[in-house]
Amino acid sequence: MKLHLTAKDALLVVDVQVDFLPGGALPVSNGETILQPLNRYIQMFSQRNLPIFFLRDWHCRNHCSFKENGGNWPPHCVADTSGASFHPKLVMPPENRHIVSKGQQLDKDAYSGFQNTELLKLLKEQGIRRVFVGGVATEYCVRATVMDALEAGFATVLLNDAIQGIDLQAGDGEKAVAEMLDGGAFIVSPEWTLTDEKERIALDDYFICTDKALLDFDVILRFISEESYWGKGRTAEVMRKAIDNSTICFGLYQQATPTPVLVGFCRVISDLTVFAYLSDVFVLKEHRGKGLGKWLIRTICEHPCLRDLKNVCLITRTPQFYEPLSFSVLPTTDVRKFMLQKKMTET
Repeated sequence: MKLHLTAKDALLVVDVQVDFLPGGALPVSNGETILQPLNRYIQMFSQRNLPIFFLRDWHCRNHCSFKENGGNWPPHCVADTSGASFHPKLVMPPENRHIVSKGQQLDKDAYSGFQNTELLKLLKEQGIRRVFVGGVATEYCVRATVMDALEAGFATVLLNDAIQGIDLQAGDGEKAVAEMLDGGAFIVSPEWTLTDEKERIALDDYFICTDKALLDFDVILRFISEESYWGKGRTAEVMRKAIDNSTICFGLYQQATPTPVLVGFCRVISDLTVFAYLSDVFVLKEHRGKGLGKWLIRTICEHPCLRDLKNVCLITRTPQFYEPLSFSVLPTTDVRKFMLQKKMTET
């Protein structure tokens, strides 16, 4: 399967420092095994000029977390020492990288990259919506960073082949992964391929593309707010947030010079694992009757990130359009009922 990277994505590399890998003061067993997959992810983000945040412990010499000061750990990652440096085999791109230091306060420990740092501010300044997290140790700094990212509202992806736990108690790492998933994170494993959004699928003089940067916002807003039966009166602010927060947006375009013309649209909200919801589906009136709507829906359902999902749903007044595309109306005898909590104001 493919997971598409966008300009709203960032990579968080957690504590890949000399002291936390074999040979260091507080080594994670087999920690060196994450370097190759993690470097692969770093190169993917770097090639697309997406931001990479390198998180690090950066303690003073008498930090409260050290055993000699009543803490739980041997001295480690003391600022400006070799043990606190990033591992020499970790790829460090020269551009669009950010180093975030944590645990700098004498009397406060900090597992999360968000705790008493500027990480949240930096992510928001760059318009980041989704973070990918790898590093060490799974049940400590990785877990804390993931949980805080979720709390801050970021879609959060755990790079399962690029994390490693200490496992002071057998199974600690697995329990931490389960907790992160329960909290709303989802896993990317080696069988997934990260790619960009600029793939195009063509038919005659039309094409479909998932690049949000190509969308004509004015056309979308005008149709939804003025012509659609479901979104009349929708504001530009709401529409922009809806697009930004959607998992994937599909634009249907007619080839034209100098730029393509948007003639159809659909946005998808999904966990990319079990469920997807199709919203704001339309083809402009002057382009209907050519099979473009059905082609758009087929392309969406066959997309690598969506084709293996168990449930794809939508709400429509025209079920007859979707039935030839393997959609069906739940019969009244079905014990399952589609439920909708309708708000007084549009969300």
